[in-house]
Amino acid sequence: MYSVESVLPIFEALDGAALTPGAFSKVCKAAGWPEPIGDNIGLWEVEHPEEGTPLILDTVTTPTTLICRLACDDEYEPDALLDTPLRRSFDDLFQRAAATLKSRFAFVGEGRSEPPFDWRYAHFQGVNACIALEQSYCDPIMGVQLLLLFQPASAVTAQAPITADW
Repeated sequence: MYSVESVLPIFEALDGAALTPGAFSKVCKAAGWPEPIGDNIGLWEVEHPEEGTPLILDTVTTPTTLICRLACDDEYEPDALLDTPLRRSFDDLFQRAAATLKSRFAFVGEGRSEPPFDWRYAHFQGVNACIALEQSYCDPIMGVQLLLLFQPASAVTAQAPITADW
């Protein structure tokens, strides 16, 4: 599990900037992170030099999305999180990250999706960006995840998680 605080300087610096590989690289270097590495298919990846917090700029999706996996466990299927200490830990991490985001960005709303799993999500509005915190199983290879997402501003609502369309 990673701390949301380590990525906030990058999210705040990109809020209002074009979400491009060049801008991402410039902001990472200014924040003391290494330069992101491109994979030649549209993903630019970097890790925090001390904490290892991963950031991925995905230019393949529409809209372009900056993805941070705050928690990811490929050993667990969603059923393992129905009502267990693991679920309580997963929810606690969500609550702590949401409280931090509420102190930095305008809160738009929150909800739950996909009964019986009740994945939690919360959306925030930056100056020119949508910031989303979402519990998800959108990528079975990665397992259950707590994702922090950053996208260019759109009509931000808390009607459904961004990952619902992935």
